[in-house]
Amino acid sequence: MSEQALAEQSKDLQLACWFVEATCHQKGLEGLLGSIDFLSEFMTRFWYQCWPSLEEEGLTIRRSKLVRLDRELNQILFTQPMLRQTNTTLAKWRQILAFEHKINSNPESLDALIEQEGDLTMATFDKQATAFSSIEISQQAARVEQITTLLKSLESRYASLSQDQEGELFTLTRQTLSDLRDYLQRLTQRAIPLPDEALTLTQVLEDSPPQSTEAPVRHSPQAMSRELAISQMLAIAAYFRQSEPSSPVPFLMERAARWANMTLTDWLQEMIEDSGSIREINNVLTGKVD
Repeated sequence: MSEQALAEQSKDLQLACWFVEATCHQKGLEGLLGSIDFLSEFMTRFWYQCWPSLEEEGLTIRRSKLVRLDRELNQILFTQPMLRQTNTTLAKWRQILAFEHKINSNPESLDALIEQEGDLTMATFDKQATAFSSIEISQQAARVEQITTLLKSLESRYASLSQDQEGELFTLTRQTLSDLRDYLQRLTQRAIPLPDEALTLTQVLEDSPPQSTEAPVRHSPQAMSRELAISQMLAIAAYFRQSEPSSPVPFLMERAARWANMTLTDWLQEMIEDSGSIREINNVLTGKVD
């Protein structure tokens, strides 16, 4: 409803914030990724025309709406499952850590605690985590990184447009994203990549002896697509993170997967800080001459 109103009726910052909040509720990190990008573009295009007006206390009201959005997103992300399984919320993870702390402080209280609070032991969670999808975890981790980058860009855009000196807008959300990054890292260490999810390199080597030019070509049983290619990059990252924690491969593969979802302009903005250089490169690519 907010999306339709923004498109057809009004340029209202409150509606834009409600749209971001609703999309995050409905679609999780994937929805938040697109809606934060939308909010940034909305402010860029309509900052001087949107409601509330900048006259009188307009800037203060606008900031309050964005700060409220920060609180709402923080709460949504804290209680929203990160994976298909409902027990993969950050809130649940905090309960497990608190439960473990109680056990470590008083080991004899284990049975009583389980009776009172349920089985929130780390051992039980570790067993459940073996059924988690390593690809899904890697995809969510990549989204967390992208959203963090977009929020930083949104705050910079807001500061440039508003000249507001009060500080950052999305402090709570960015902290929760940081906590989610650590949480997903923990899930990666616990999840076991399934044969159809990860490319197990040792098996590939065993199944692929040196072949002559006359050897038949093996075709993948699944047709390659852009989505499948990205998923395989994330699966490789998950495999190396579990088997070789010190390897740089997970970082490189996840970055490559994230770049695959970027436009060339977005990639240039991430890699090059100098806006003049970006403009010159875009001119070359588009054939424009100053």
